[in-house]
Amino acid sequence: MARRHGKNTVVFLERTARLANRVAVAGMVVVMVIVLSLVAVVERVLLAGRAEAPPDGEILLQIPEQSPRPPPSTPSRTRVAPPTETLTQQVSTFTLAQRGPAARQLYGVRPSRPPVVGTTRFSRDRTWALGTTAIPAPTDQPVMPQVTLFMARWDEGVWRMALSGSPEFSPMVRQAPVAMIPAAEKRLLIRYSDADADSGSAEGLMLPWRTGDAWTIMANRGASESVRPLGAVAFRGGDGRVLAAGDGRLYRFCTTESDKGLLLVIHPNGLATQYYEMTKVTDVPDGGTVKQGDYLGRIGTDRSCGGAPAGRPQVRFAIRQGADDVPLNGLRIGGWTFQERAKPLLGWAERGVLQVMPGESMANFGPTDIVPPDPPLVSDIPDITVEEK
Repeated sequence: MARRHGKNTVVFLERTARLANRVAVAGMVVVMVIVLSLVAVVERVLLAGRAEAPPDGEILLQIPEQSPRPPPSTPSRTRVAPPTETLTQQVSTFTLAQRGPAARQLYGVRPSRPPVVGTTRFSRDRTWALGTTAIPAPTDQPVMPQVTLFMARWDEGVWRMALSGSPEFSPMVRQAPVAMIPAAEKRLLIRYSDADADSGSAEGLMLPWRTGDAWTIMANRGASESVRPLGAVAFRGGDGRVLAAGDGRLYRFCTTESDKGLLLVIHPNGLATQYYEMTKVTDVPDGGTVKQGDYLGRIGTDRSCGGAPAGRPQVRFAIRQGADDVPLNGLRIGGWTFQERAKPLLGWAERGVLQVMPGESMANFGPTDIVPPDPPLVSDIPDITVEEK
């Protein structure tokens, strides 16, 4: 009995050992399969270039997709504009280089003061600018100061600029952002800069005061031999209110004070009228539109852009186009045709058989280009003797 029990025990232990061996082998096979699977996963991740070190104690089975990060960008030099003072200095230097010779010829002397620069507007990124610049007139010259518009663009670390009337001005106006210069204003500036004036192009303009009123005309008396008698004229009288000679867009120069300065109104025909020495100047913003007859200011003695002092309040009036002053000689404005001659140096206005000399009054007939005919000639009537009855 004891022998049989011992034999059974031995058989049981042998079977248990064999089973344990089989379980161990199976476990090892499972472990090897898992290890080989993980190795394959890691190899695929490494080959795809997306392997990352997993946290301690964690097996990385999947890595989420990530958008590639762009390299850090270097700020473009063309998008960062310098301070406004830098632009002002460069426009001043550029103006003297481009327009200084013409100013010296008109003034008779070299300009003694730097140009007065005003920035009308910038683009949103401040890489474009439109503005005004004026070379002040000498204090002994009753002439209209030399003024011009400028365009500037910040490009590759420098300001590139152009003045109205130069070949570079209109292309820059075309390229400027529409949000800065509307299309209608672009067309006007381009025509002003490019077109050539002729003797009849002022038709439709009126004299700068109320229609029907008579003001006194004062002609130029400059010391320079190049100053023409009708290069610019001055008017005074009436209620003193200066009105726009025609529809257009307004730009202001030498605006050291809000109610003074020189005004330039560019008209659709490409000409611009200038108004100087006024006070209580309109608050219409630069580039804003005005209608014919709109209030611009009052006659005064302001000299924000230089020039000889006026003895009495007046408005100095002139016409300009692009880079040039346009003499009034031959122009018809307010029903009058302006004339001048060199010997003797003289300017006057005529309407039919009427002539108005400097110091005399002339009526504003409004925006008309119709010249009244000469009155019919009346033959002499012989005296008639009446016999007394």
